[in-house]
Amino acid sequence: MEYFSDEDLVRLYVNTQSSNYFELIYKRYCRDVHRKCLLFTQDEAQAEDLTQDIFLKLINRLNTYKQQAKFSTWLYKIVRNHCTDHARIVRV
Repeated sequence: MEYFSDEDLVRLYVNTQSSNYFELIYKRYCRDVHRKCLLFTQDEAQAEDLTQDIFLKLINRLNTYKQQAKFSTWLYKIVRNHCTDHARIVRV
């Protein structure tokens, strides 16, 4: 299979809405996103839920990625913000 950069995959997904491109993004980042969520929650079930929530959020926001930073940086900012928001809600 041809190698695509993250930015290529985002562009291809946004232009075609083909789930194949999003699946490649998901496979590339799922473990890292889950690991970061687990660091925030210290709970496997919550980390899995947060990971799923983040990828649902991502699929709806890919068209807002402007390549001002690396895709991974942009994604991890979404992860951090989502987990931080979740932690605030849980504390209340």
